[in-house]
Amino acid sequence: MANEHQIDNLQQVVAELKSVDRNKLLRPELGELSLKEEMGPNLETLDRRIDLLLKTASNIPGNIVESLTNTLSSIHQYMNSQCTIEEAATYAAERQGFLREFQRHFEAISSSWPNVIAAAVEARGFLEDEGIKREFTQAIEIMKQEAENNLAKVKEESEKVIEEARTLAEDIENRARRTASGISVGAAQEQFSLAQKDHDERVKHWTRFSVGSIILFLSVAFMFLYGDPPEGEIKAVLYFSAVRVTIIGALGGIAAFCFRMLRAHMHMAQHNRHRQRVANSIAAFVESAVTPEQRDLILAHLVDSIAHFGSSGILRKEDESVQMPKVVVDNLSRTIGPQQTSLQK
Repeated sequence: MANEHQIDNLQQVVAELKSVDRNKLLRPELGELSLKEEMGPNLETLDRRIDLLLKTASNIPGNIVESLTNTLSSIHQYMNSQCTIEEAATYAAERQGFLREFQRHFEAISSSWPNVIAAAVEARGFLEDEGIKREFTQAIEIMKQEAENNLAKVKEESEKVIEEARTLAEDIENRARRTASGISVGAAQEQFSLAQKDHDERVKHWTRFSVGSIILFLSVAFMFLYGDPPEGEIKAVLYFSAVRVTIIGALGGIAAFCFRMLRAHMHMAQHNRHRQRVANSIAAFVESAVTPEQRDLILAHLVDSIAHFGSSGILRKEDESVQMPKVVVDNLSRTIGPQQTSLQK
């Protein structure tokens, strides 16, 4: 096998060979005159073979190592001489001769290369079952480690993507909620504003009706109070008194009805103003929530408070003051009926 001196010579020649400037050797700027296309693949193969030769030199016979060292030294000399050419014309003239010599020495290395391969196979234990098993196990461990590293990277990247997607989805959801809330609040405000105008108009109408009914009631009452009582029999006096009481009761009932309607519409106007204030505050209340569940709960309560109609006061059970004219009219009808029959007789 190669001794230490032979291995040192090989390492020295390889160092000199690798120190050659590849740009000056290949001259890629010369285009078609460049050596890049013809020598590029062979140089890559030569580099791989040199690395393997250095690893297995101690297991190769000494004469073969010396032969390979001399061949590599000759290749270095040809490369160095080609690099020293300055003029492009001279470089182009020497181009073919250099390629021919390089190819001849490269083939010489190839002819001795099976010995290097055999030494590498033997050094790695491929000729023994245990060696093959060891290399196979080592290869599996390397692949397993690389797979675990790749899975960890994929998991980390997927978590980042999922988190970014979740953040983006929440942002889109929040913008959609704000947009929908703004549209809904705007529509509700418009409807309540229209309703408020109607309520205000009705309050004005029923205010006029109430004032008119009170004036009419007081006028008729004063007219009956200061008017001359009818003369005649007691039955006639009772009859005309009952008629006056009925008229006063009917006017009082009309006045009470007008006031009741006025009160109901004033209540509805205030209730509608409250709805407007709640509708104007929906966006602020919803934005104050932290989670989507809180936003949904707050929005549901606010919408329910607005959508619930409540009591208007119009359909409430009638008061006794409103029932009184009806009772008076019924009693007078039952009382006057027999009296009219007796008078006619």
